Amino acid sequence: CMRFPEPGPEHLPVLAQHLLAETYREKGFDPQWALPLDGIEIEALSAAWPGGSIRALQRIVERLIHVREASMTRC
Repeated sequence: CMRFPEPGPEHLPVLAQHLLAETYREKGFDPQWALPLDGIEIEALSAAWPGGSIRALQRIVERLIHVREASMTRC
């Protein structure tokens, strides 16, 4: 049995950007529409995800997308 270390906070920027693009792809959008995460978003994700479960990070990224989309429709 091979064991791999769990991802940590140092992996967050790369993992979150990948999950962001993948979520857009799953919604049927070109992942190029997934604007890069900004510093404030990375800080918010860091506060909510200390490392560990990728599924937990996926749920947090999905909430972030929801907030992004809600703010775009208010304009």
